[in-house]
This record gives sequence, C-alpha cells and structure tokens, in this order.
Amino acid sequence: GGFDPTTLDSATWSDGANASNAWTFDLSGTDPVMTFNSGAIAITGNLTATNLSGTNTGDQTNIAGNAATATALAGDPTDCSAGEFANAIAASGNLTCAAAVQVYNLTFDNDDLTLGVLTATHNIGRQYVNVSVYDNNDQLIIPDEVTATSTTVTTVDLSGWGDIGTGNDWHIVISG
Repeated sequence: GGFDPTTLDSATWSDGANASNAWTFDLSGTDPVMTFNSGAIAITGNLTATNLSGTNTGDQTNIAGNAATATALAGDPTDCSAGEFANAIAASGNLTCAAAVQVYNLTFDNDDLTLGVLTATHNIGRQYVNVSVYDNNDQLIIPDEVTATSTTVTTVDLSGWGDIGTGNDWHIVISG
C-alpha cells in the first residue's frame, strides 16, 4: 500500500525520541502550516515564498517587495558628479547630490579698488554668494554695499571706508 496525504488534515513525522526533530504539516484550515522544529531546512532548486516574516540572512538572489532593513543594495547606484557630495540615498540606490561649497579668497589693498569699489571675479558659478570682508587688523567689516553682479563676479562697495591704504592687506572671502 501507498501513503495518500490528501486524506489527512495534519501529519507529524518524528524520530520518536526527540521532539525537536519533528516536522508537522497542518492542512486543516484555510492557511496551511508547515513547522520544522529542528530549524534546519535544506532546499535544492528554486524556492518561491510570499509574506515572509522574521530574519532573512545571507546572500539573496532576488527579493521583491519592501525590506525593513537592507545591508547591501543589488546595483551600483548613480554617482554624484564632480564637485558634488551625496546627502541622501534612495531605496533604489540612487544618490541625492548637492554641490560642494566653493570658496574664493583675495587679498587686496587700495590699488585694487576703482572709486572705492572692489570687483571680485570668483568664478564660483552662483550669483548669490556669501561675502565677508576683513580689514588689515583681521576684523570683519560691513561693506557699504555688496552687489551680486553675475555667477562669476561680485562687486563690493568700500567707498565709505575711505583710503584703505596701499600694502595694507585687506581680505575678501566669497563662498557659495
């Protein structure tokens, strides 16, 4: 005679001596349950499973759906361009990039001014930049006016400061 599993609602296989080596199949409800008490399952070939819960470790070939925690992404993400840095990474692996801050420094004196105005060609590529001006005593001063002329030029009006002298090193720092 043969064994016909379609006639059973549940079945348990065990070595009879160790309950932790039992395999139980419960087909009585609408959601069949298979329990392997030993915790070790060897499968040869393909395995398809849905609605898994618990911990899944090791290298997986393909997992579709959402993962609560992933320690490695399958593909090589899109890299940031030169002069940019990553400030976020999407679930797809692609990076959200932001431009790195560029800084322009210039030491100047009265000979570099035209009617008290300094034209700083910074080539930062942004029109609206941060400008700091320091006098020859390394003190931050407030210019009369700063004009965002273009993405490469900023003009700084220092006419209210009078003759700042020649050889007196003043400094401008532009960042953006």
